[in-house]
Amino acid sequence: MKKNEHLTLRKILWIVLGFFLVGIGILGLAVPVMPTSPFLIVAAVCFAKGSERVNKWFRATRLYRRHLESFSTDRCMTLKAKLFFVVPATLGLIFAFALLCLKTNTATIIGRICVVLILPAEYYHAFVYVHTISEEESQRLQKEARLKRLREEKTASAVVASNESAASESSLLSLN
Repeated sequence: MKKNEHLTLRKILWIVLGFFLVGIGILGLAVPVMPTSPFLIVAAVCFAKGSERVNKWFRATRLYRRHLESFSTDRCMTLKAKLFFVVPATLGLIFAFALLCLKTNTATIIGRICVVLILPAEYYHAFVYVHTISEEESQRLQKEARLKRLREEKTASAVVASNESAASESSLLSLN
């Protein structure tokens, strides 16, 4: 954590919400009708708003790399990842629509209209807006992202080392 990064109540709430959403996302891995990716995407946003350190940690996790990295860096996903996102979301929307059909009033009619509008938007986003890539391309992009992270870490550690040596030199000069 940077020295000037204070954990205000707002930042703590963002971090707590992020961990809560990661928990729901992990639960979505085990429960077939529950999506994972939307919760992880919102968790990534929460961590970015909460703390740079927690955000870096989350982006380094296997969970993030496996489900979100290619999407967040290149706006692309494999067909398997898209289906992993779309199928549970579609099932959830169908379930919501069925529940809204049990009773007819103005609110349920508006709810059904919303579900009917969300469904094509979900498919447009998944299959038009987000590009589909092959598993091999996904692995190549993940490898490139890992190499980029390693280079950034090397650069950051080199900067820290040079700042420490400059600080020790200046303290030695001030003693003379």
